[in-house]
Amino acid sequence: MGPGGLIAVAVIALTLGLYYSGMLMTLENISYDWRMKTVRSEVAAPDDVAVILIDEASLRAMDPLVGRWPWPRSVQADVIDFLALGNPRAIVFDILFSEADAAADDQRLAQASADAGNVIHAMQLYRDSEDEVNRSMLDRPLPAAAIAYAVGQGSDSGNNVFSLPLPGLLQASAALGVVTTDPDKDGVYRHSHLWHDYQGHRFASLGAAPLPPAKYENLAADLQVNYYGQIDTYSMSGVLASAQQLLNGEVDNLMVDPFEFQDKIVFIGASAVGLEDLKATPLAANLLSGDLLEAAPQSVTLASVMVAALLVCLLVLYFNSIWLKGLAPLVCALLYVGLALSAFKQNLVLAMAPPLLAMVLAAVLCSTYLLFTEGRDKRRVRTMLGQYVSPAVLGTVVDTYEDHLNAEVGSEEELSILFSDIRGFTSLSEAMPPDKVVEMLNHYFSAMTEAVFERRGTIDKFIGDAIMAFWGAPLREAQHAELALQAAMEMHARLKQVNEWLQAHDYPAIQIGIGIHTGPVILGNIGSVQKLDYTIIGDNVNLASRLEGLTKQYGATIVISEMTHRKLQQPVPCYVLDLVRVKGKQVPIRIYAPILDLEQSDAERQAGLCQRAFDAYLQQDWPTAIELYQQLPEGVLRSTFVERCRSYQRQPPRQGWDGVFTMTSK
Repeated sequence: MGPGGLIAVAVIALTLGLYYSGMLMTLENISYDWRMKTVRSEVAAPDDVAVILIDEASLRAMDPLVGRWPWPRSVQADVIDFLALGNPRAIVFDILFSEADAAADDQRLAQASADAGNVIHAMQLYRDSEDEVNRSMLDRPLPAAAIAYAVGQGSDSGNNVFSLPLPGLLQASAALGVVTTDPDKDGVYRHSHLWHDYQGHRFASLGAAPLPPAKYENLAADLQVNYYGQIDTYSMSGVLASAQQLLNGEVDNLMVDPFEFQDKIVFIGASAVGLEDLKATPLAANLLSGDLLEAAPQSVTLASVMVAALLVCLLVLYFNSIWLKGLAPLVCALLYVGLALSAFKQNLVLAMAPPLLAMVLAAVLCSTYLLFTEGRDKRRVRTMLGQYVSPAVLGTVVDTYEDHLNAEVGSEEELSILFSDIRGFTSLSEAMPPDKVVEMLNHYFSAMTEAVFERRGTIDKFIGDAIMAFWGAPLREAQHAELALQAAMEMHARLKQVNEWLQAHDYPAIQIGIGIHTGPVILGNIGSVQKLDYTIIGDNVNLASRLEGLTKQYGATIVISEMTHRKLQQPVPCYVLDLVRVKGKQVPIRIYAPILDLEQSDAERQAGLCQRAFDAYLQQDWPTAIELYQQLPEGVLRSTFVERCRSYQRQPPRQGWDGVFTMTSK
């Protein structure tokens, strides 16, 4: 077994040991909470569940009327009467009424519950240890009135203490639901029991109580709660105010219409600080819609840990590029996180902490191994190649030194090349002191370089006020044309911030032109014995430079060649600028300008209009071309082609005219 295999085995053993010992539970809970917030924050609960919250606003509104919480139970009775007008499916109190209050108020609440016929009240079943205070409370037999609400036979072991609603409420309830809920060790409620057993009787939890037992009796007793980001929620203050409006005979402009609750399960509970949180609602919604979370089997976790450790060891040890060695674990981790998120959207909960920990451990141990086995060789290569490459690319060359040892020989590569230039910079710089010119350029270059680097581009050189960059080397990129165009569009976007900085420092605003072309070039370390630079040469480099020079003539910020346009895997709406033959070239090319600063639909519409106009132009249908071009926005492109078409109307082009426009200057 090689070093990679040995490291993988060690990582797997350590990770699984921590996992089965429960030491990863905190990390797993953190990942679970993050997935819940990420995936479920915009998910709405089913429409047939509603919540009435006793919130801070309700407490403030009721304080001058009935005093501080707990309120007289006649208030809850008024709520039941109000809701009953709308014929809800069930009214569920996540409030335990186990201690007597004013007799009249207790009787009023019981009568309202009985009249409604669909009110579910809360009970408690829990386990407690014997002491001098609670000895008489342990293992008491349930009264027959409570047993009548059992949903099946349960275990004799388990809970040994109960707390029931007042006798009147017990008789008046349509069902009872157990509100006992145990949080995880960190105090967060992630699980909920569907039922609770007491002396051979099984009682539904409050979230399951409004539903028939057939909805949940075949499920596991302990479920992970699938929370919702949006639930149909009402403030108790609004409900009580609406009830008072009805009592006053005001039926118009109710704050809350009772018929909003028709056929809904309505939960009533507290959300204010200092009161218990409402926990039964998401479980009921989960059961109603079948929106239940399922934990992946432990065999899946075991397999994912093994694959994660082996894959990261393989990638880190056998990739040549140090960038790939560093990125591989990160990419693997991101892919697994994406998989876990995708699975979570399908209600499958994959363990995240064990596989991710395995990736981290594998990456650290493999990197440590490489540090001792390859570090000396890389330092030797760095010393050897430092005189041949510029500092900007030395790191990449050393990281993939096997690929670049013969870079001085050169290779032909297909790359995307970008040239950018500040328009009118010569005259602009002549009017400024040298130190100001340097300060302005440094700020501008910093912003533009960030745009290039963010799209994994290579800055070849700065030529005065111009930038030359390319994509596809030294790191190969299948989407080099895409990345080059994205960088150009980002440069255009950043120009606004650059100009704001310039104007704030008393510099004039600037405009830039960007040309992009894709094609084969010669790539290598080129220069003299004393100085070599990692750069590109060839006709296609010159063509990219020519395209940058066309931006001003056509009034476009970015001009791309048809070769770049064809390479785009995700098409970008573009104006067809022209079919041109640039100076020094015989073969004409079609050039395009990405449509900037427009919504996608508007940009696509403008692109289609321009394409039809250019087609009419090539077909020498001058009236149609003029009509279509005049529908484009005001600008150089529009005026140029309208003027051309009118000129050709007056004097038609020669026989065999192919629409190519020959440029006579760079």
